[in-house]
Amino acid sequence: MITSSIKSPKVSIGIPVYNGEKYLEFAIDSLIKQSFQDFEIIICDNASTDKTEEICRSFQSQDERILYHRNSVNIGAANNYKKVFQLAKGQFFKWMAHDDRCSVNYLEECVRVLEDDPDIVMSFPRFVLIDENDNPFPLIDKNTYVVPEGRIITTNLQRNFMSVHPSKRYWEVLYRTTECYEFFGLSRRNIIEQTSQHDAFYGSDKVLLCELAIMGKIKEVPNATGYFRIHAEQSQSLKSSKERAEWISPDLNYGAFMSRVKCLQGYYHSIFAYPIFLSERFKCLWTLIVWSINLSNWQSMLREVLRLKLNLEEPIQNAGDQAKQGLS
Repeated sequence: MITSSIKSPKVSIGIPVYNGEKYLEFAIDSLIKQSFQDFEIIICDNASTDKTEEICRSFQSQDERILYHRNSVNIGAANNYKKVFQLAKGQFFKWMAHDDRCSVNYLEECVRVLEDDPDIVMSFPRFVLIDENDNPFPLIDKNTYVVPEGRIITTNLQRNFMSVHPSKRYWEVLYRTTECYEFFGLSRRNIIEQTSQHDAFYGSDKVLLCELAIMGKIKEVPNATGYFRIHAEQSQSLKSSKERAEWISPDLNYGAFMSRVKCLQGYYHSIFAYPIFLSERFKCLWTLIVWSINLSNWQSMLREVLRLKLNLEEPIQNAGDQAKQGLS
């Protein structure tokens, strides 16, 4: 058995999961094999009805760094994401989806970036999109994937998250970040404590990234890799606003349009998440105003709301095309 040290670990990894028996073992295994070993893994099981508990307890019996918590009832994804963070003790923190994997040097490289520069609040790897069998999806070009249902997803765009100006970093999140895989990067835990974390509306991951962009620099680590799995059972594949609401929180009583409004509110409040120069705050506000009155954003939002309301099967276009960006 691998035993944990008495001192707090350098890194905490939180895995919120519900009925994750199909992929969870691969996710945990990719963490255990990391070249950087000073970490804890916190698994919050949202009252799974499959073999998730059995898998977790098996790993826990072999490695004391793995902490398993089972909720008595399903508290929704948002609360479960917050729960794993609340249980963390490490200096750095990472959320990890139960169906994803990490390259063996993921933690080592991302930790090094945060330790070398105190102005960086988050480091994240390059992302590779994989299918149910760990095979990468085909690429149209260097960064653009074609995934099931004809969806086009662009990853690893070159963005100026390392700018000294918070307003520029905020612009890069608002205008040039759609899928928000960066949400699963490695962050400073004391910084995440000051944010909204994963709030109870669909799209809150982008709000968190806006907050982090205001609070400090964000750096891509190109020689580390995060493998993001695309499959039919994940939240991104949910077809209706009702399904999305049930995934986020069992108590959610608003639909697709109100979720988009809450995103917009979050983008606004993120501007005030951390002390910055007044001139920078005004630039952020102006960025949001211009973005908000962009007709293409509202058209995209309306299409998405109608798609969710009517449970249409049409593919969602995405990424890199600012003319088609919606409230994500």
